[in-house]
Amino acid sequence: MMSSLATSFPRLTRLFLHRCELCQQLPPLGRLPELKYLHIGAASALVSIGHEFLGDETPKAASTVVFPKLKIFRIEDMPNWETWNLGGSGDDDDDDGGQEHYGAPQTLLRLPRLEDLTLRNCPRLSALPTGTNGVRKVRTFPALSRLTIHDCSALAYMENLDALECLKLVDESMEHLPSWLPGLFQGRQSRFKMDAFCNLRLLKRCLDDGPDWPIVREIPVANIYSDTVNGRASLHYVKEPS
Repeated sequence: MMSSLATSFPRLTRLFLHRCELCQQLPPLGRLPELKYLHIGAASALVSIGHEFLGDETPKAASTVVFPKLKIFRIEDMPNWETWNLGGSGDDDDDDGGQEHYGAPQTLLRLPRLEDLTLRNCPRLSALPTGTNGVRKVRTFPALSRLTIHDCSALAYMENLDALECLKLVDESMEHLPSWLPGLFQGRQSRFKMDAFCNLRLLKRCLDDGPDWPIVREIPVANIYSDTVNGRASLHYVKEPS
């Protein structure tokens, strides 16, 4: 199916998959050579996204580059989606039967040109994909500059988003700033902005006497908003260069 998709749709640039409510496995879209925009939504039976989505027939046959031209990716309304693996295998350290690997590890590039990623209403997703495939390093989202996280309350882990410049967080139920947030901007003096839309309790936690202030004061640019009965309250902060 992988080769037939690439052969049948060699010039496909935009794709919408919506309300595939009985779909338990996504089609192998990773090898579509010209795909630039992908929107997946309301696949309520989907629990995991893995090697089959990349276009790899098996975890051990992981392709070096997948989604070579994808720039914008939207994933929305996935109530049961829990895991996202772009390495091709989550545990293949034990799959090579103790065989010794020779030479330099091969880097796997995942979505190398992706610039804009939106995750919306994915309440069980726990982490963005990172890691390795056996001894091979996996580079995920090396060009990602804009990330929107909207009502993904279980998201607890992300890292290595070195090109990220703009983060948008939307979650009225958020009780505190995410634990993964400092890892996105530590060591940066500029070129990182966070826009957060939250409840009033969290906004108050972000003030200069609140428990989340130590995180906010290290963000190069932070805008935090909360809608109240009297209008919109907001906090705007710009870190002074050190």
